[in-house]
Amino acid sequence: MCLPPTSADTLPHFATKWAQDFRTSADEDKDVSSLSTAAPESITDEVAGQVREGVLLRFDINGSPGDSVPHEDRLYVVLGTKYKVMTVFQAPTSELPTVRRDAEALLRSLRVE
Repeated sequence: MCLPPTSADTLPHFATKWAQDFRTSADEDKDVSSLSTAAPESITDEVAGQVREGVLLRFDINGSPGDSVPHEDRLYVVLGTKYKVMTVFQAPTSELPTVRRDAEALLRSLRVE
């Protein structure tokens, strides 16, 4: 999400809103209720060429009965002179070993004006 750089929106506010919106927009056949109770965790990663603090949310997406898929969302904010960018990386926990390297490369190379 791109905002004006002077926006008062904060990363914790964005993380809370993201969780609420994602839960609301989830398919009717999926239950992401654990997202609303997920305790945000502080994380540190290299994003846009700098070490930045972020928020980690862990939750399950429950499809058919007995089918629960753990996920994680990593949320970051990058402030530029023209934009404040809120970004999210989401993946099933089981896929993290496969996608993490590519996601980290993408986050490191992010540039914001």
